[in-house]
Amino acid sequence: MIREALIEDFKEIKELMGILEEKEYDEKCFYHRFQDILNNHFYHYYVYVEDNKIIGFISLMIKYPLHHVKITGEILELCVHPNYRNQRIGKQLIDYIEIVAKEKDLEELELSSNVKRKDAHRFYEKHHYCKDHFNFTKKINH
Repeated sequence: MIREALIEDFKEIKELMGILEEKEYDEKCFYHRFQDILNNHFYHYYVYVEDNKIIGFISLMIKYPLHHVKITGEILELCVHPNYRNQRIGKQLIDYIEIVAKEKDLEELELSSNVKRKDAHRFYEKHHYCKDHFNFTKKINH
């Protein structure tokens, strides 16, 4: 079952984010960030629940870039727990977010994926996402 994320889901989502990004998150900081995100109407988080356990999630950020005619969406995160991969859960999450995008009359969906995630690249291409941009990042030192 897919449903909107709730603040009570933060520990399970934190665990999945740790798997996705291969790092640990401070629980208090993560909680407050997640709470802020859930209160922001530009962000939408959805979880895949099986047997009362969150085993996947997807997030969508609504954007209003000037270079597009309509609003667009960016999939910020998509993660399925490794023990549940290859069971079409990722496909269900992508299909769900595409329905949300149509309901919100978005022009397109875009996403970024780390260059080392070759399996994810194949997954996105299989679901008709095209590699048509480069994503550049720069760390800001404080």
